[in-house]
Amino acid sequence: MNRGYIRLPSYGYGFFSNFFRILDHIKVATEQGLEPYVDCTHTAWANRYNPFTDARAPRNAENPWDWWFDQRPIAKDDNVAKVELDHLIFMHHTKIWKRADVPEFRDVFKNHVKIKQHILDKVDEIYEKEFKGRTVLGVMARGCELNAGHPEYGNQQLDDWLRKTKEVLYDNKEIDKIFVVTEDSHYLPSFDTWFNNIFYLKNVFRRTDETLEYMNKYNLWAIIADRRPNHRQLLGEECLIQALLLSKCDYLICKQCGVSSAAMFFSDSLKDVYYT
Repeated sequence: MNRGYIRLPSYGYGFFSNFFRILDHIKVATEQGLEPYVDCTHTAWANRYNPFTDARAPRNAENPWDWWFDQRPIAKDDNVAKVELDHLIFMHHTKIWKRADVPEFRDVFKNHVKIKQHILDKVDEIYEKEFKGRTVLGVMARGCELNAGHPEYGNQQLDDWLRKTKEVLYDNKEIDKIFVVTEDSHYLPSFDTWFNNIFYLKNVFRRTDETLEYMNKYNLWAIIADRRPNHRQLLGEECLIQALLLSKCDYLICKQCGVSSAAMFFSDSLKDVYYT
């Protein structure tokens, strides 16, 4: 079998920045008749690796891609060629809502990437319990270091997310549930105070005592936190689960970020998206 070996050129980025870059490589590989194999052992997601302090990733690390996605291992008799790509094809860092190139890349995803079944089962379980039969507004309240690292996406603060949520609820009175995704645990009490029928995942990783200065200095702070066993594997699962749940909402409030792009990318049900 002819295989396309995919390896990002650096220690990588956040979960969905890596995901979409890898999807570019998969597209190139399959167009060359190569079955893709993704290797993320050198990225910041690899266990015991801190790219800000370590010279290189540890040897013989588990492949993080295999935690979240099924793929066939490289066999001894496979012919392996590295997939070379020095530019982005799918511009995931710009707004993708209703963009013309999304269906083509969805086909690449559907045909060549398989999310682990236990992750899909968790999404289905939550959907059946919390979303089914409801009109759901998803709120991807992203802030923290992204405001400083990507000022072109805006400098949204908690009050901005609360105000936009009120506006969308006023304009869409059929909404009877709000699903909140945020990396900042400090946002959640205010959402609980201001709105009824709030839902968010309770036991996912969020900012607690990290200072904004620390997060700006170490932009992959959430990955290297390692506050729990199997943190990096769990964090990737949480990114996927929350993006897939956002994709099942009827409406979405967001700023430009990886999770919001993924939610739109995965979605067949979003009626409208409100960028802040």
